[in-house]
Amino acid sequence: MKSKTFSKSKVLLFHAAFLQISSYIARPAAIYKAIELDINPAYIGAMAISFSILPLLLSVFVGRASDNGHNSKVLLSGSILMILVGVGLLSLSNSIIWLQVWILALGLGHVMLVVGQQSQIAALGKSDLDNAFGMYTFAGSIGQSIGPALLLVAGGSNLIPDTQMLFFLYLISTIILLLLTLPLSRDFDIKKELKSKPQEKLLQSLKNVDKESKPILATAMLVSLIVIGNVDVITIYLPVLGVERGISASIIGVLLSLRALSSMTSRFYLGKLSKMYGRKQLIVISTALAGIFLAAIAMDSPIAILGVLVILFGFTIGIGQPLTMTMIILSVPPATANTWLALRLSANRIGQTAIPATVGLTALALGTSGVFGVSGVLLLGIAALTSKLLPKKHSSLLD
Repeated sequence: MKSKTFSKSKVLLFHAAFLQISSYIARPAAIYKAIELDINPAYIGAMAISFSILPLLLSVFVGRASDNGHNSKVLLSGSILMILVGVGLLSLSNSIIWLQVWILALGLGHVMLVVGQQSQIAALGKSDLDNAFGMYTFAGSIGQSIGPALLLVAGGSNLIPDTQMLFFLYLISTIILLLLTLPLSRDFDIKKELKSKPQEKLLQSLKNVDKESKPILATAMLVSLIVIGNVDVITIYLPVLGVERGISASIIGVLLSLRALSSMTSRFYLGKLSKMYGRKQLIVISTALAGIFLAAIAMDSPIAILGVLVILFGFTIGIGQPLTMTMIILSVPPATANTWLALRLSANRIGQTAIPATVGLTALALGTSGVFGVSGVLLLGIAALTSKLLPKKHSSLLD
């Protein structure tokens, strides 16, 4: 039994990695495709809404489906949708409208697979969740580093890479993703007692959250959406900044990979860090430092210094996400854990929708560099707010 669980855990980690490889190939490739089509940089943030809008509306329904015993169908449907997006990007992506359609579908397929993955981790129980989610996001960071690195293959020294090659690589990665989905969907087993119980409604589960947990739950949601929104800022606008500053696509790909690798490093040690310092202190300090490093990218620095700033940003921004997952799981009734994880994903999509599009407006007045300055200030603000909102007294959810 232990061997089977271990094997399944390895498949889950590979699955998480290939999901992020796929996403982090397709999204930068779509941005470069938009640049090829002469889309104004100020509107590229608005284009990112296409990735977030359907997950924003449907994440909770996907989570409810998983809570009700349909996790296997969620995983398979998401994998097939990701493949269809690859076919569409290859064959029909020569207008901004079609690009938005495929990115919109990519967002839905992505969130279905994320819900399916996180549901399996939540089913493991409450022991050592920081380490479990840390390793899960560690695997995701591997994918986030490999995806942009493929810009080296398709870009070389050019400012704009071969987007058709990138779309083809995306399609290959989604086919591998489907192959990894098959054993996960076949082996996933919801406990019989959960199947036999009527599922608690979301609003009812909110009432059943104890008084101590409510501010922790709300803060975890808020931190999660701000952090993921600012990760998207660097993913979306670093290629635009590269074009403005004459930095080749291959170097931008390396920088995005370094961001992911440094996040991967912090997540690998997350279990130990949370035991040493506590979740509250880790979230506040890491978010504040990430804000400082992101704002510093606005300066017109040499590439070496830019690389250091991206690495430091990646290390610090990588800490908050897995900790918020643990805090949510520990704060809510077990029967609605997947729904709340999906609700967190909806909150994330609000961040991915509102933050890049809103800070993108600063590009009209301040240029692309201003986007990074404004985003850094936002992270500093949320760190200060988190310090105020989270309870100061001892809580098992924060330590």
